[in-house]
Amino acid sequence: MAHPTIRYMEWAKTVAPVAGEGALNCASTDLELLRPTVRDLIGADPGGLPLSGDGAYGHRALREAIGRRYRVDPACVFPTQGASTGNYVLFAGLLDRGDTVLVEEPAYEPLFAAPAALGGRVVRFRRREENRWALAVEEIARLARDERARLIVISNPHNPTGEFTRDGELVQLAEEVAPDTVVLVDEIYREWGPDKAGRTIALQRPNLAATSSLTKVYGLSRLRAGWLIANESLIHKASRAFDHIGVVGPAPLETVTARFLDDTERLESLRDESTRRALEGRETLTEWIAGERRAHGAIPPFTGYLPLRMDGFGRERPLAEWLLNEHRVLAVPGRFFGLGDAYVRLAWMQSRTTARDLIERLRDGAGD
Repeated sequence: MAHPTIRYMEWAKTVAPVAGEGALNCASTDLELLRPTVRDLIGADPGGLPLSGDGAYGHRALREAIGRRYRVDPACVFPTQGASTGNYVLFAGLLDRGDTVLVEEPAYEPLFAAPAALGGRVVRFRRREENRWALAVEEIARLARDERARLIVISNPHNPTGEFTRDGELVQLAEEVAPDTVVLVDEIYREWGPDKAGRTIALQRPNLAATSSLTKVYGLSRLRAGWLIANESLIHKASRAFDHIGVVGPAPLETVTARFLDDTERLESLRDESTRRALEGRETLTEWIAGERRAHGAIPPFTGYLPLRMDGFGRERPLAEWLLNEHRVLAVPGRFFGLGDAYVRLAWMQSRTTARDLIERLRDGAGD
């Protein structure tokens, strides 16, 4: 079966770079920081990195480094090229055609597009704005039982709203569904959250799995360093699914990632910087939204993005179009998350001045 287009991916990879040339980038949640080199990450000459590794399903040193970081058995770790690949191989390894998959709404498009492309029967459950986008755990568990769901897919913090779900609620969800219903949590933004770094929901119940990467909070998108953490049975299924799309991981990438994960000082330095930017931007936007009667957005406490709605847009023309054409601000159209054209997802991680520059442009355009 041909995979249909993921509209967000097509927009992000082909449309946004052209349309947003010269614009203020409030679309990307990647932290660009100082564009560190390999030497910056590992404190060593990259010329000595090996071109071979010792693990067909992930370099052993990398699995061990991830295991140490997140306090899990390395046998429960599968390194992947980004969290998206981790999500995909779990979908592909777990699902049979027609299996029911519950996915939150609004949501990051690949989280529901990929299982659908693999033949899953996708059923959506709502996160409601009036409830500040929180998970309705008992409602989701009841739906999972009624639909005999094989998989439940959640992002935490939620993308695109930034709402953070406490571990206890996710454990409760895993306990209230059938034992063979897997709860997959995309934790790519988690380390902006309130917990200490190096925590994961994965394996707190046997049916809880998680994916993450160094892409967002650590700003290392091009390193493509991600992972899946799950019970050994699920890791085995995901590994066999990976056999259909790849052979082995790139040894230099996996070596760099392993060394970086073991260097707590360098790791926390990047995390601290990204957290400072997220909080600074949050304060700037909170003040502006409170004083701008047309702007509506629940400011997330931890993340570097939020869904913004402005009264008067989304009917005659989309908010994203107005921001780009009139004020040279690139933001992700809300329709890619199921929010509609009256919304955009705004991010402010590209530089320390992004949020301030954004507010100046929005203030200038408030009367349009």
